Formats: sequence, structure tokens, C-alpha cells
Amino acid sequence: MAYFFILIASLASACATLLLRRAGTMPEQQLFGLPMAWSLTGLALAAYGLGFLAYAQALKLVPANLAYPVMTGITLLVTLAAGMVWLGEDIGPRVALGAALLLAGIVLIGAR
Repeated sequence: MAYFFILIASLASACATLLLRRAGTMPEQQLFGLPMAWSLTGLALAAYGLGFLAYAQALKLVPANLAYPVMTGITLLVTLAAGMVWLGEDIGPRVALGAALLLAGIVLIGAR
């Protein structure tokens, strides 16, 4: 169950990051009667809140020296992949190698 909470925290944080990135690059549009950037920023804050609650639950179940590196590693990998897919961000071979090493680190730390 701890890994479920870690995964939710990671996905929520990555989602918030992507929403904030998109909010910073939006043309003036309306969503929910507010400027689109404000609406996306509000959704990002909600995602951060959800991530915080999930992470707090994870910390009740596993040590911080396991929960934090696994959560941040997953967040980085999800943000990297989603940025490529949805935001059109590009990565080079060095970043791809770093992502592979990060994934290996997550597996090693999480396999205690």
C-alpha cells in the first residue's frame, strides 16, 4: 500500500509541474470563467495538495529514506516522459542515459 501512495504522490507532483508549465505558456483564454493560466495554476495547486496527502500517508508506512528518493525519482521520470509527449520537449542522449540510471536507482532503493 505504501508504494500506491508513493505513486499517487509522484503522479500528482508531475501533473502539477506540467500544469504550471502549460499555464506559463498559455495565450489569453478563458476556462471556468477565469483566465486559463489561473485555472491551470489552481488545478496545479490541487494536484500538489493531493500529492502532499498521499506522501504523508506513505511516510506512515515506510521510512523517509525510501519514500522520498523513490517518489522524487518517479516524479522526474514521469515529468520527463510527459513533457516529451504533451509539451513537445526534446531530450538528448545524455538525458536519456540519466533517466535510465535514475530508473535503476529507483529499482535498487525500492527493492529493500
